[in-house]
Amino acid sequence: MKFNILSMALHPEMGERIDDAYVYAWDSDVYPIFHDGAPWHEAFEEDFRVSKEMMSELAKRLDEAWDGGQGTTPTFYELEGTYGARHGGTEWDRSALIGAMRYMALSKGRFDRKFFEQVTRSAGAPSEANHFADPFNRERDIYFW
Repeated sequence: MKFNILSMALHPEMGERIDDAYVYAWDSDVYPIFHDGAPWHEAFEEDFRVSKEMMSELAKRLDEAWDGGQGTTPTFYELEGTYGARHGGTEWDRSALIGAMRYMALSKGRFDRKFFEQVTRSAGAPSEANHFADPFNRERDIYFW
């Protein structure tokens, strides 16, 4: 299914019908928790490296922190500490957390760019995490392994 989704995303006519965040989620093995309208991922829930449960808990934590701009936004390093991602030993690691955050940043109608700027503020994130909200370029960013 992953191959089909990514191939369709690169198709000149069909690709426009698939949201960038959904494509990114499949490409990066992040469960697309915000895409209930597209059922293709549901049968493959166990195949995503970043699980539905992981995404649900992270989304809840970030939503509470954001609270429409009123909350205290944690830095990426604080999130790494919270999830034990910095040193491994949990289901989270740095690349999984970056992937999950990037999916959330690409998801329309969720957190705004300012929120993700706060997550990476004042050297609060590694350099590879500073581009959560950058546009997704399918031609450059999709890889077939």
